[in-house]
Amino acid sequence: MKNRDQVISLILFMVIVIFSMAACSNKQELDETNQPAEIPQITEAAPQVPLELEGVPWRLDTYLDSKGNRMSLIPGSEITAEFKDGQVSGEAGCNNFFAAYLVDGDRLGISSISFTEMFCIEPSGIMQQEETYLKALNDAASYLVNDRRLQIIDLEGQTRLIFTASN
Repeated sequence: MKNRDQVISLILFMVIVIFSMAACSNKQELDETNQPAEIPQITEAAPQVPLELEGVPWRLDTYLDSKGNRMSLIPGSEITAEFKDGQVSGEAGCNNFFAAYLVDGDRLGISSISFTEMFCIEPSGIMQQEETYLKALNDAASYLVNDRRLQIIDLEGQTRLIFTASN
C-alpha cells in the first residue's frame, strides 16, 4: 500500500511539473551560440525510477567541455548530484542547484534547473566549469548506470558527464 501511495504521489507530482513547464513554454533556452537549444521532452512518466539512479549520492569525475574535450574537475572543486523523488540536487562547484527530472526507461529529462547565485573566483575557472556542468545536465537525454558509475548522455549520444557513486 505504501508503494502504491508513493507511485501515485510521484505521478501527481510529475503531472504538476509537466503542466508548470507547459505554462512557461514560451521561453526558449539558448545554447552557447545564443541559438535555441533542443530540449528533450518526456511526456509519459515511468511508473518507478530505477533504484540505481535514485537515492545514490553521485560525485562527478569527468565532463565534456564546450570543445568536446574530456575534462577532470578543477583541483579543489567538487560537483555532486542526488536524484530522489523527481528532484535532482547537489553542488555545482560554486553554487548549489536543484531541478526536476523524469525517467522513462533509459531516457532522462532534467528541467527547471535553479541554483544559488554566488560568484566564486577561486579556484580559477570554477564558474566556467559550473556553467558547463549545468548545461550538460540541461542537455541530458539518457543515462546509463554500470559498475557504480553514472553516465549522462546527450541527444547526440555523447557521454557528457561521468559520476561515481560516493556511498
